[in-house]
Order: sequence, then C-alpha cells, then structure tokens
Amino acid sequence: APLPAAVGDLCAKDNLEVCEYELKLDYNYFTAEQVLKELLPKGTEVPGSFETVGHVAHLNLREELLGFKHLIGEVLLDKNLPRIQTIVNKVGSIENTFRVPEFEVLAGKSSMVTEVKQHGATFKLDFAKVYWNSRLEQEHKRLCTKHLRGSKTVVCDMMAGIGPFAVPAGIA
Repeated sequence: APLPAAVGDLCAKDNLEVCEYELKLDYNYFTAEQVLKELLPKGTEVPGSFETVGHVAHLNLREELLGFKHLIGEVLLDKNLPRIQTIVNKVGSIENTFRVPEFEVLAGKSSMVTEVKQHGATFKLDFAKVYWNSRLEQEHKRLCTKHLRGSKTVVCDMMAGIGPFAVPAGIA
C-alpha cells in the first residue's frame, strides 16, 4: 500500500528515501497459535494453553477440535521442541480412585515418564500413572513457607501421592 500523504511529506522534508521491500514470512516465523488459527476452520477457537509436566504437554481439547487433534499435537510439538517432547490429550473424565486421567498421545514420544523440579526437589514420575497438578506449586510453597519454616510441626499428608507437598515440607 502506498504511504499516506502526511508520512510521505515528512519523509521528503527530512530527506528520507522510501523504498519497497518484499518480506516473505514462512512457518518458522509464526507461533503455534497463529499457525493453528490459519489451519483450523474459520471461527474455531484455537487452543492457547496447556499444562506442562516435565516434557509432557497436557491438553483438554473440546469436542469440536477432536477431528484435528493430531494436527494440533504436531504443531504444538514442533513449536515447543526441545522443551516439550510429548503432546497428550485427556480422554474422558477421571473416574478412578487415584484421580489419574486416561491420556491419548497426539504427537511425539509415547513415554510419559518425566521429571519435574519444584522447590529444590526433583520428582520422577510416570504422568500416565500418577496424579500431578503443576498449578498447585505455588500453593504448596505458600503452605510450606507460612506454616513450616523453622517449626517442629509434624505433617501428615493423607493424600501424598508422590509427595508434591510432603517433600517440599520436609525440605523446609
């Protein structure tokens, strides 16, 4: 598009030369969200976030996106390598004693054995078999800092799982 007259006048006043330049932007320039917005049907809400557990990205795709789940998985994987190596989608609802959802691998490695670092501790877990919620990290830290720092309090965590609260509490 041509320059607006006012901009052209200012350039001429300051002896600035205006030249044309062709810029080609390919796939590598765009974010996963921008790529998916172009690839998915118009009006489809693009998944913009996911939970990360070590090298695993966990999605909760809506019904209308399930037909595109492998495409979504491949784009997210490609745009987040090497940090993310596996893209999974939760299948169905959680209906078991240990609150471990069932997952379908959409892209990347099939192994969901991963490591998560929190509060000076490294947890090695199989995300397909162990409940883990990274969004609770700040709550674990808050409780440890507020109630346990320098105290001789005994903690009994009845729902410890692999210890995302108990281990940092022990370190505190």
